[in-house]
Amino acid sequence: APTEISHICHVYPPSVLSLDVFIMILEDEYLGGMLGKVLATDQDEYDTLTFSLEPQSHSLFSVVGADGRLLARGGLDVGHYQLNVSVSDGRFSAVASVKVNVLRVTEQMLDSSVSVRFAGIAAEGFIQDHWKNFQKAVRSVTGVRRGALQLISLQPAETGDGLDLLLCFEKPGRGGSSLEALSQKLSSSRAAIKEMTGLHVVRVLNSQCSSSERVVLLNQTSMATYSTAR
Repeated sequence: APTEISHICHVYPPSVLSLDVFIMILEDEYLGGMLGKVLATDQDEYDTLTFSLEPQSHSLFSVVGADGRLLARGGLDVGHYQLNVSVSDGRFSAVASVKVNVLRVTEQMLDSSVSVRFAGIAAEGFIQDHWKNFQKAVRSVTGVRRGALQLISLQPAETGDGLDLLLCFEKPGRGGSSLEALSQKLSSSRAAIKEMTGLHVVRVLNSQCSSSERVVLLNQTSMATYSTAR
């Protein structure tokens, strides 16, 4: 009987999303780790996608060929880095633009921060599904301008399945509400925030009344690393 040989037919090119990565650090250098994952799909059912960094000789970054995880080596200085990640199905390829932003957290930022605790959500789900809408909700209830918010720490709560977020308000009290007033607005608007975002805010504390939390945060070199597809 004749032997049937199946061939993979590449009809469609891969589709890939670009990525923005933000790394918040307290010290001069980032110690290294996973930054995020480049997301790609292919309409060809049997295609296997392979990821690679362009140029491949980049000394600070690498990508896992099988799944698109983006890694950084130790020694990243504060600044902005532009990368390209190529995704290939063996015939066609597509390129994702990746922007890595390494930002230093200053004492002034910590002094202008508000701690928000959520219930029932993990860090990855928050960034992927809720971060943009949460920013809109915060701007809506506090009246701060677009771009005045900066996420500087995101970590699991010490107890339960909660999530602690440290949110910096740029120059509170200068021509606008004080940090205490902003914190009170957030706390009193928890029901409205839940209605707008689906997030359950358990508590809100400003940096002037949560010194114990600051001690924990200051012991961590990398305060937050998060990435968002665009």
